[in-house]
Amino acid sequence: MLSRTTIGAVHLRHVDLALVTPAPQAGWRALHTMKWRGYPNLSARPPQPALDNGKVQRRIRRAYAALGKPALTTSELMRWTHPRPGGNRDNQRRAIRGAAKRYCDPVARVPMQWDYSYFFPPMALASHVTHSGDCPLHFACSVAMSARFGMDLDLTKLSAQDKAICAGAISAYKQIRDVTAFGDLYRLEDPHNSYRGALNFVAQDKSRAVVFVFQLKDGQNTAMRPQGLDLAKHYTIRELNPAPGRAAMEQEGKSFTGEELMRDGILPSCSKELEACVVQLGFK
Repeated sequence: MLSRTTIGAVHLRHVDLALVTPAPQAGWRALHTMKWRGYPNLSARPPQPALDNGKVQRRIRRAYAALGKPALTTSELMRWTHPRPGGNRDNQRRAIRGAAKRYCDPVARVPMQWDYSYFFPPMALASHVTHSGDCPLHFACSVAMSARFGMDLDLTKLSAQDKAICAGAISAYKQIRDVTAFGDLYRLEDPHNSYRGALNFVAQDKSRAVVFVFQLKDGQNTAMRPQGLDLAKHYTIRELNPAPGRAAMEQEGKSFTGEELMRDGILPSCSKELEACVVQLGFK
């Protein structure tokens, strides 16, 4: 179920998506793998387990056999692959989660957090704003807001505009953190195969949703279609913490039914490299 995988005290390497949505044995090799590249704390490449025969692989096979389900949730995977707190296994779990925090380049984090979401809920992924990667601060804040937001910056050394961006991001995150932490996640556009990445979260009662769009390269500004909305309810579109100097969204402040939004989509305000757009959808 895991293809050439290392789950050790430091990090993950290559993980087959069949782990989350099993496919027939013949089709597993065709599935693309998730990659975590070069963590700075890694001094040597860890030993690779025998193909399909590591401890975690065996636990996952037992989980599928015991539960008799075609797919497992993140919490079910965690219970079976990390069954007991304490000891080395608890250290491994903290190290795997913490690796995402240590690798803070926002451009790298977009596909990394996408991949991690198959194993851990966003509330378990520390995502801090730093100067790593030399990206616009608005982009870095937007990426961090899609997981467990934090800041590793000396605010006293920021410009007035950057301070305003950070203050806006903190305020916006407080409005949506219950949705990103406890809502349903929908993956919309895979950043591995596109000039942008996109995902959305929907509150359990479907009263609110949050859409994240991350522009990794220049590209056409096409509509992004959120998923999981209530078909009959009306949602008002509002961009959170918009980037300074950028034109407002065409649909800003307008209301549409969930059916219309899922069919016609939202036109984000970003189209250039390293721009991001965070949109909140709420009941009218």
